[in-house]
Amino acid sequence: MDNRQAGVAFGIATMLTVAILPVSSKFSIGYVNPLLFSSFTLLVAALASYAILAWQGRQREFSASIPRVLKLAAFSYVGFSALFFIAQSSLTAVESMLLAQSEPFFAIIFSVLVLSERISLQRLAITAIMAAVIVVFIALPGGSMGFGLVPVLMLFASMASMQFGYSISMEEIETIDPLVVCSSASLLAGLGLFALGLAASPSEMALPSLWIVPYLVFHGLVGWLIAYVAYYEAIRRIGLSFSTAMLIPSPIISIWLANAFLGEVATQSQVAGLVLVIACLALLVVAGLREKAGLPAKKPR
Repeated sequence: MDNRQAGVAFGIATMLTVAILPVSSKFSIGYVNPLLFSSFTLLVAALASYAILAWQGRQREFSASIPRVLKLAAFSYVGFSALFFIAQSSLTAVESMLLAQSEPFFAIIFSVLVLSERISLQRLAITAIMAAVIVVFIALPGGSMGFGLVPVLMLFASMASMQFGYSISMEEIETIDPLVVCSSASLLAGLGLFALGLAASPSEMALPSLWIVPYLVFHGLVGWLIAYVAYYEAIRRIGLSFSTAMLIPSPIISIWLANAFLGEVATQSQVAGLVLVIACLALLVVAGLREKAGLPAKKPR
């Protein structure tokens, strides 16, 4: 397996874990403060990844990485998780996942603005169409606007924060081992979010019951540790925008899981929006592969 094939494999692993994220979190968000949920699960990921590093005798790598991952922890961990899970407390798992499909839009925007990455007009046009589809989907009857504008904007902001953090931390992501990045960034973010929660609502920063701990641990290990390490490995091999586009099938899996475990049923407008978004993402992947291969993108007929 060459470097590019490994990147695709890590991208698929990321897609599967991301599909589980909005569903698994709904088991807990309704019972615990979103900031407690974020901080607890991030600290689980930090402790688990540090345990692996300690077993490998790599504690010094962890210590040396802390000052280097501050920007990543601030935007891609604290900013993303606080905004996403607060928004999700007002949205269904299906709505959260569908709205999260705006992530490739922000990935391409910041790839151009921050990383000066050359993006073809075809990919820019597809991205613009995809963004328009998401906006139209929100405005349709039964769409996310039924939950209010604030959670929708917060979820979009969470995607922007995540991708901005990646774009300004590409050197660290590409040069520091993904397990080390996940361990140190998760620790910083987990402590920061817990402190933020204590400052905002101290009475809500205690676990309501021990029965919820297994759900939090599962989310910390799968939704943070495995997802982030796989994503960083994919980014190092196939780039930021293409790695993000690899998440195409995740909403389909999420909708199935939400129906099976939460009893949520996607509306006709949601299904229509999903089909159009997936089509746009597929076109982005094809155009991205052509650019990586040095081939000209096909012109529309």
